[in-house]
Amino acid sequence: MIRLKSLNLSNNRLTEIPTQIGFLASLETLILEENYIRQIPEELTLLNNLKILDLENNRLTEFPEDLSELKKLEKLDLSDNRLKRIPEEIKRLKSLKYLYLDRNQLTTIHPNLWKLRNLEVLSVRENLISHLSPKIKRLKKLKYLHFGQNRLFQIPVEIGKLKALEYLHLGGNKITLIPKTMGQLKNLKTLYIWGNPLKPREKERLIKLLPHSVIHFLPPGKA
Repeated sequence: MIRLKSLNLSNNRLTEIPTQIGFLASLETLILEENYIRQIPEELTLLNNLKILDLENNRLTEFPEDLSELKKLEKLDLSDNRLKRIPEEIKRLKSLKYLYLDRNQLTTIHPNLWKLRNLEVLSVRENLISHLSPKIKRLKKLKYLHFGQNRLFQIPVEIGKLKALEYLHLGGNKITLIPKTMGQLKNLKTLYIWGNPLKPREKERLIKLLPHSVIHFLPPGKA
């Protein structure tokens, strides 16, 4: 058991993670989705080789700050919890490539998240976020960005700095204007922009800015 590399405890009605988890020093993947977990034991930080941690659909009300000790963590899924903030300690997860925070109660993104220079996937859909920071330009490796169904009023001009971006979802927000810098996203394959109060002229402008992208002005099933 001590040499175990992958452990899946999903959908087991767990209310807590056994403290004995700390003995699994070789563990690289830990799946705990669809349980009733409310907090993370300190012993979890002993998993120095952990690369994937899935805590989707639990009862967490706070982003577990102790997770910042997991230096090798590459994928973290905290979707479908009750998180209201992201702690400043998140900047310590320097190996993180995939971060999922969908369907929580987030109103802001902590500035330190933009220091995660290795991020390739960032998904924060269905939250309460009204501002997308210009500091997003720091995420040079970002390929997938999902900010759908939040409360965004505008897109920062710095979005054009995300040269690696292939997928962008901004559907279901309150965006009225498209920055000219969107045209710099030469690798963008898919853009979802439905559910925003864009005027016809702005939609036409967007099509001209992104001639090689597939742009969805209507939600799935409405095309």
